[in-house]
Amino acid sequence: MKYHTIIAILIFSSILCTIIFQNANALEIELRNKKGELVYSEKNIAGYSFEIGPWAAPLVITNVILFSLVFLYHKKILPSIIRKLIMMIFKFEISRKVAFVCLAVLLIMYVGFSVNRLLQPPDQLPDYPLFLQLTKNWKGAISSDYAVNVRFVLSSISYYFLGNVRIVPFLESISLLLLSYYFTAQLSEKRFAGIISVVIILQSNLFWQYDTTPTEDNAWTLFYLLSLVLIAKRQQYLSPIAYVLSFFCKPLIAIFIPFTYYFIYRSENSKKEKIRISIFYAVVVILLLLGIMTLFTGAFTGPGVQERGLKIHIENFLPEFAILGDYLRSDGLVLLFLLPLVVGLFNATRKNVLHADSFMFLIFGILSSGPLLVTFTGTNDEPYRYVPLIIYFSIGVGLLLSNKFIDSSVPSKNRPLSTLVFLACIVIVLYSLFLAFFPGFYSGPVTKHYITDFGS
Repeated sequence: MKYHTIIAILIFSSILCTIIFQNANALEIELRNKKGELVYSEKNIAGYSFEIGPWAAPLVITNVILFSLVFLYHKKILPSIIRKLIMMIFKFEISRKVAFVCLAVLLIMYVGFSVNRLLQPPDQLPDYPLFLQLTKNWKGAISSDYAVNVRFVLSSISYYFLGNVRIVPFLESISLLLLSYYFTAQLSEKRFAGIISVVIILQSNLFWQYDTTPTEDNAWTLFYLLSLVLIAKRQQYLSPIAYVLSFFCKPLIAIFIPFTYYFIYRSENSKKEKIRISIFYAVVVILLLLGIMTLFTGAFTGPGVQERGLKIHIENFLPEFAILGDYLRSDGLVLLFLLPLVVGLFNATRKNVLHADSFMFLIFGILSSGPLLVTFTGTNDEPYRYVPLIIYFSIGVGLLLSNKFIDSSVPSKNRPLSTLVFLACIVIVLYSLFLAFFPGFYSGPVTKHYITDFGS
């Protein structure tokens, strides 16, 4: 463990040094002679700053306290009563009846707090007039303008049959809560872990912000999570279908195909089942690649991307990681405990907890997807694209309480791969938290803003 931690720190330090040296004007270097006269100066013309942000102190205090407690626990220095309390939390479980009651109460509370928002007119939502026009004009054929045909089907049902465009997005959010509970409980074999995951999602302001929004709904997150559930349930025919539905809600999901393959590789499926489902997904990838090839010629996306075409904005890649602190400023739980969760998932992987590394990899994927999208399309990185981070975070916390382990009698051949996943994830997380710690580091005009595209 110590060896891998040292490697992670070295990698992160080298990246940080590279960034600082590439942006030396952030240091505001001045050279003066003995008389105090200015000879040379590099001023902060780009707006870079090492001034700490409001999340700096909470990040340091929370992580220092938590990692100190973990260290003292493993060294058996903590008082026995505290150690017994921690062990009781990890071993605690509830009956099916209690789990059903808890889940029902949480859902009733959620529905009760959401009723007023369902009745609010959506006229003021971003892009709603355009979205409503496209919904009304949708004729049931594959759209030549937007790769969101599944969303138009759902919005048409909500608009024409239910009389309220917010109802179907609301039902999607309820389904996402239920699926998160089910998936967490199945992976961890603990119903208590499933309840914890639902509580974490419900405390998220980001989830509440988009749970009833028709223009930026949770359908793509729901279908992608369903594709993973179906892999775990050995439904190799249905999982690719769920993935395709997710793609036709949000083409950004194409970035997640490597994480899907990793989930397949780490699943409990037999070798033949893994090969079979991998082949099905390969067919899906080929078909989607054909679609992506026409992405910038106007066949599968909106006019905003069509006008821009394929243009790489490499200067936007590193600064875009600062978005995490901006979008999660009202989600302190995720921001403060993201680093401990990643370290905890790696430790759980070392203890053979099933799929701990898979969700560590998914966290890496969602953190890097926004910067990749902005780099290759110039599209805005919108807050709703980080709702999956809340879901993966909640399931990851549940996995820390897991009772489901891989057979430890069989020597693990996956530790080098899981270590590589951890290093990739820890670098991204540390860099994102660094920019949350110094929010002014990339304060210059980096990301160009465009009209929001439904297709991305």
